[in-house]
Parts: sequence; structure tokens; C-alpha cells
Amino acid sequence: MAITEYMDITLYNNESQVKQKPDVFVLPDWKAVIHYAFLILLGSLTYAIYPVVVNIFALVGLVVLFYLCLHKGSHFLFFASLFIGNLFTFGIKFGGVYNLAAFVAIIIHLIAYKNSGFHKKSIFPGIVKFSFIVLFFAHALSTFLGNSFSLSIQLGSIFSFAIIIVLVYYCSRIQFAAQDIINLLTLISLAAIYMLVVAVNQKYQIINIDLPFIPAAPDSTEFEFGVIRSGSTLLNFESYAEFCLSVVTIFLPGIITGSIFRKNKVLYFLSLIIVLVQICGLIVSGTRSSLFLLPVVVAFVGLITWKRVRLKSVAFMLVIAGAFFALNQEFQVVEFQSIIDRTKEIDFAHLSLEKLASGEEMNRGHVFEYAFKEVQKSNGIIGKGYFTTPDEYRLVHFKKGAIDDRVADFHNLYMSSYVLWGIGGFLAILVVFFFTVFYGFKVYARSQKSDQFIRDILLGLTCMFAFFMANQFKIQFIRDINYVMIIFLLLPVFYNTVSLLRHTNHNLTGRLRP
Repeated sequence: MAITEYMDITLYNNESQVKQKPDVFVLPDWKAVIHYAFLILLGSLTYAIYPVVVNIFALVGLVVLFYLCLHKGSHFLFFASLFIGNLFTFGIKFGGVYNLAAFVAIIIHLIAYKNSGFHKKSIFPGIVKFSFIVLFFAHALSTFLGNSFSLSIQLGSIFSFAIIIVLVYYCSRIQFAAQDIINLLTLISLAAIYMLVVAVNQKYQIINIDLPFIPAAPDSTEFEFGVIRSGSTLLNFESYAEFCLSVVTIFLPGIITGSIFRKNKVLYFLSLIIVLVQICGLIVSGTRSSLFLLPVVVAFVGLITWKRVRLKSVAFMLVIAGAFFALNQEFQVVEFQSIIDRTKEIDFAHLSLEKLASGEEMNRGHVFEYAFKEVQKSNGIIGKGYFTTPDEYRLVHFKKGAIDDRVADFHNLYMSSYVLWGIGGFLAILVVFFFTVFYGFKVYARSQKSDQFIRDILLGLTCMFAFFMANQFKIQFIRDINYVMIIFLLLPVFYNTVSLLRHTNHNLTGRLRP
């Protein structure tokens, strides 16, 4: 049985009815493989290097794929297609071609059937929905009043961001079954393996090829100390590293407690492979902060779950990791010298909280200094607006000659969101994520009698968002619109795990209302 029966509405319909036995490990069948292959191929054909007629044909094809998902009631397939598509940087002018195609498909379905096909209410708590509304209006106000761009560019920016908000809202109306969570983890795992292959090829140039869906490192990229860093399909070193750490964090609680093993042995072994794959991704990305956070994540998750940690699971994980790194020493698939070379510049002997806050010891000193000045100049009410193309985005942040022209952003979500959206948008985006983290730990603490596999996935997602927001002190996920969508799409997954826990533990009902 497949992850998704592309032409069979009874497997993943709007009620999340599943034909097969619950909680089984399955790989995509040929229909699903063809669907995702067409999805990626059509997305790559929307690049400007191809004739306009090819771009239009590809975009129409993407709309058809998303529309068929809605028409057949395959909402999990719709969600998974949106998630997988945004792992690629195809089309950023209108928020990404996949987002645009999915939005158009919803509009067509609304016109044809007077409904979008999503019949469930949004699973988001009221405070999250309200925060997204505030964020959108802060964005619209700042875009109109905070910059000197032409009206067409401003309207394009508002339209792009509206697409993101609408899609996240509709995805929050998809109700996942426990099997859907397993299928999504499987799909993310397969995507992670593909991304590592791309990343390794970028670093070592094993195959001299540069296609949109197998992108090489851009020729214009400048590397510190000559260390080649990989951005994989995201084409951003820091985002790829953060994504790798996020996937490890989601899987980790279930691995060390053995709940994944008890749920499904095949998924357990796959999760071990994925953890190793993502650690390799961290290394080839050359990103120090995410790699340094890895042991902190392991210690933190271990501390929370220590009463349920199975020593056999931990020992087996260490044995697998040891065997891998022993083989790596012999064949040098992944080398650590890039991280070592980039770490030499950090003065650990004189490292202090003040130097970290100023960015002095994080290769952020001159950027943070400039960002602090921009924050002080902002009136706090109206920001400069958020734009989804790199050129427009840089013009919002940086005046020519004011700072090194190679700098792409503030490298700090907190300062950047304040300057872009003003105090309203700044608070809104913080509430979305910090409330989610608070809520996740609260539900986890009160759900001891629930399905332990789902409970550990919830803990993984909660810790992922917590460390994600910590890492945003020296990076900002809003730099690339497709990466924004990936992070936002994990929110419906999070709140669906909460809903699943409530179904397995009736004592949670009503007590944990946000």
C-alpha cells in the first residue's frame, strides 16, 4: 500500500480515512513517485532560462497537480507536495511557484465547487490565527508606507505574502491521522537523503552537472578561507544547516526513548540513517552555529526524557554512529576540516556573552552594529515592508555604500522583523513561535498516558521550534520565501500532533485550551 493513492480519494480524503492497517511503514508507490517527480520537474521549468511559453506550460501543469489533489480529496498529498516543492528555490517573484500554483488551485476549486475542499476548521489556536492576521496587516501597512518602491512592486509583495498566509491557513484545516505523521516523516527522510546527495556534489563536484533540481554552488559565491560550503537545494548554507538540525531534533526523542522502534522497526532504522545523514549535512554546510547547537539539543532532549530513555536504543545509536565515522575515516565521504578551519577564528579563551550579543565572535560584528543603528532609526510603528526577491529585499535593508555590498540581511530575525514590520509584526511573529513552544511543553507534560510515539514527535517539534528561535539570533529564516513556507508548514504538523494526543488521552480535552 502506498503513502498516497494519487487517483484514489478513499486513502487520504478530508476525513483522513486510511485503507491499510494503522501505523505501518510504507514507501511511496510508483504513482506517488511520478507525482513528486513531475512536481519537481515542472517547477524547474519555470526558471527564466527557459522560453516564456515553457514557463507558462510548467506553471499550468503545477496548478493541475495541486487541483487534482483537491478534487480527489487527497489533502495529505496537497500538503506534502507543498512542503517538498518548497525545498527547492524555484520562482521567488510571487512567493515561489509552488505556493502560487497551490493558491491558484484553491481559487479554481472555490469557483468550480463553491468550496475549497478543506471542510475542517483551522486547527490553529485563536492566538496563532490572530497573530498571523496581525502580521499580514503589519506587512501591508509597512509595504505601502515604509519604502519608496513603485506601487506595482508593493502590490506584488502584499500579494506574495497573502498567498503564504492563505496557504498556511488552509493547511491548518487538514486533519492528520497518526499514519499521516509516519508518512510525512518518511517523505522528509527521503527528501533529506536527496538533499545530502546534492550537497555532497556541490562540495566535491563528483558529477559536473548544474540543473535546477540538482543545483551546483553558484559561481558568484565567495567562501571564507576558501572553504567550500553546501546549501543543497535550498542554496543557502545556513538554512540548510538549520533544516538538518531541525530534522534531527524532531526524530531524536523517539529514537532515544525507543518509541519509534515500538511503533515501527523499519521507521526506527530509517530514523537512525536520517540522523546520520543530517549530521553529514551539517558538516558539509560548514555552518558552525547549528553544529555547535547539536550537542546542546541532544543534552536538552535527554534531560527531558531521561526517565524514559532506553539505554539499548542510545547504545545502538552510538554504535551505528561510530561505525559510520570509522568508515568515513577510511573513505573520506565527509571531511571535518571545513568546520575546523572556520572555527579557528573564534577566540574561545575570551568568549563572553557580550561578544556573542554584539556578534563580534560570530562573524556578525559589522552587520549587527549596522542593524542596531537601523533599529534605533525605526519609528517602531511602520516598518519598511517585506519583499520576496533578493534585490528588493536588500534595498529595504541596505543603502548602497552604507555597508559591505555582499551582505544580504541582518542575520538576526529579531532586529530584522522589527525593521521590516514594525512593532506589530515583530510581536506577531514572536507570539506564533514562542506560544507554540510554550504550548508544546505544556501538552507534553500533561500527556503521560497518551500514545508515546506521537508524544515524542510533539516533543521533537517543540524542541525544534525552541532551538530554531534560539538560532534566529544569528540567522533569519525570512530571507528566502520558500524556507519561510517550510517553517510555517511545520506549524500545522505540530498542532495536529496535539490533536492526536487529545484523541488518545481524553483527560487532555478542555484542560489545555490556549
